[in-house]
Amino acid sequence: RNPPNTLNALRPGTDDIIFVAVPGFEEARTGKLTARKSWNKVTGRAVARYQFDNNAVAFLSYSTGYKSGGYDSLDVTSALNPLRPEESENLELGLKGDFLDERLRLQLSLFDMRIDGRQRTVDTLPPGQPNAIPRVISGDQDVQGIELVLNWVVADSFHVGFLTTLRESDATWETFYNAIGELVTETSSDRTDTDYTAILGWYPEIPRGALDVRVEYIFNENNSELDPGVINPGIPGFGVDRKELNARVSWTSEDEQWTAALWGKNLTDQKRLGGISDITLFSFGTPFTSINAPLTWGVEVGYRF
Repeated sequence: RNPPNTLNALRPGTDDIIFVAVPGFEEARTGKLTARKSWNKVTGRAVARYQFDNNAVAFLSYSTGYKSGGYDSLDVTSALNPLRPEESENLELGLKGDFLDERLRLQLSLFDMRIDGRQRTVDTLPPGQPNAIPRVISGDQDVQGIELVLNWVVADSFHVGFLTTLRESDATWETFYNAIGELVTETSSDRTDTDYTAILGWYPEIPRGALDVRVEYIFNENNSELDPGVINPGIPGFGVDRKELNARVSWTSEDEQWTAALWGKNLTDQKRLGGISDITLFSFGTPFTSINAPLTWGVEVGYRF
């Protein structure tokens, strides 16, 4: 007996038709649907600088960015209504300099960015369509934040690095039918919590070459399980903070011809899930996720001719 080969037979309650015939569907199926549109825009960046002395400078910059519009491969109606371009404006105020007898290097930046026409994929179930399918929509987004990078030379053979970003964003998206067929206009907010990378570097003096020891610790606070409507799969590793420890020890010969390195990533072998994707949830009841890479290590040997 042949096994069932329809969606309804495999998952009762599911419609066997995923895509319905909309204007342009037959032309798209037979390869006869064509669409053409061109976009262009001049972008640029203007910067004003103030030099305090030979070791420090402040700057103020204004820049614009652009990403052309396009077509959604899963929405044939976008042939008639293509995606609008993404246009961005960014204002940035920053300070860069070397302090404490040039042992401390600081880079500090405050930014305010607006993106018009930001593209995003959602699951949508418009009237007359049997299942929710992915579709690209557009929205407007504001992002503000602070970036900090510090490099401190503690001793001639030892340095410490630290970098962090604090960011908040708000977005308003165009009206669309959500995955259960409701006509909605969504707004969303996002922010980083504790998020940093710490780096230790050690360069001990050794005979017959140079040694470079680096240790990196990455921490990202994860509050995804607190987001409205989030799906908690009840699997260990969901919603945990990222605590990743990486290290690398490398050696270079005196003549710089030979190199060797031993490295390891995720040395604590932390098990952590990625975000929960619901692209197939409402049609087939199958949300899915991904897991981070486990403890990984390797050895490298090189020779320069």
